[in-house]
Amino acid sequence: MKRPQIINLLAIDSGEHINVRSSIAFLSDNYQSKIESAIFSPSKPWDARFLLRGKIFSFKLLGLNDQKDVIYQNQFDSDSFGNFFFKIPSYIGNKRDDSAKKIHVISLYETLSYTGLEMLLGNFYPLKIHTNPKIIISDFDKTLVDTQFETLKELYYSLTHPIIDFPPVTSSIEIFKKYTEDSFQPFILTASPHFYERSIRDWLYQHNIYTAGIFLKDYRNFINLLLSNELVTKDIKNQGFYKLNHLLSIISMTGIPLELVLMGDNRESDHIIYTFFAEILKKKCDPWTIWNRIKKHKLFNMTNRQSSKFLTQIYQVSNIIKALNYECTTTIFIRNINPENRDTELKDINYYQ
Repeated sequence: MKRPQIINLLAIDSGEHINVRSSIAFLSDNYQSKIESAIFSPSKPWDARFLLRGKIFSFKLLGLNDQKDVIYQNQFDSDSFGNFFFKIPSYIGNKRDDSAKKIHVISLYETLSYTGLEMLLGNFYPLKIHTNPKIIISDFDKTLVDTQFETLKELYYSLTHPIIDFPPVTSSIEIFKKYTEDSFQPFILTASPHFYERSIRDWLYQHNIYTAGIFLKDYRNFINLLLSNELVTKDIKNQGFYKLNHLLSIISMTGIPLELVLMGDNRESDHIIYTFFAEILKKKCDPWTIWNRIKKHKLFNMTNRQSSKFLTQIYQVSNIIKALNYECTTTIFIRNINPENRDTELKDINYYQ
């Protein structure tokens, strides 16, 4: 009997809430054996091609205190592709100094696939985000590793070879590690397809980079547009809305950081996306004004649904920022691989080779 298994799970305890982002799928026996032997053989993206399929799953979530007593229980359904994104309270009740009322561990069971069966998916400790967190978010392709996807031949090579076969960008890795060693919580945000995750994580581990979350583009949105509730066809090549939306998702999970470092490259649009995001995080940001600027920019080209969602997100972030007693300090590093795309009008960008 095939078991549903967690492909990825990110649980972040930001103090008030535990934010959970996860994906479930049925793993083939062949892929499972490849995972178990990954220490000897780095995985290839093509090995995970079955993740292009998707179905609805259901979580039963139990919240356990430090004595392993169940103090919280709830049920959550995935989207059509097996993805979950929800939050639960960190404390059950009003006593924040009572460890018996705080969720320390979450246990997950899948309950929809087999009638009458609750299949244990695992026990997980949420990642605690400290007050006034420090965060670093980096792109992957062309920033940390010099991947190539320009031609069909390069795309085929990328799909059928582990990422370790591509040259690492030493200057970027040094910057990234410098900040993680200074207690910055790392995240990876890339437009690579969602089934690249294990290959990317293998590469990161091989370079001693340990990140809590990897955010990728779910290409199943484009395969079945009728089931898609976020991305549309123009977002296959257009990264503006996708990346800005996920940047907002990350800080909605972690809270507004005291210090934020953004890393990317100027092959396409990272420098523009990051500049807009830095403006959103300023206390003096006017949500309506910046929304109008972003909406009119050709890089974003948002649909009416995306535009409405984005405006709501900016107002939510703006209200949170105004209540803080500090302002987020944002530092942007851009790998200068396309000198013609170096925008001199964008200020506060640190270019490097």
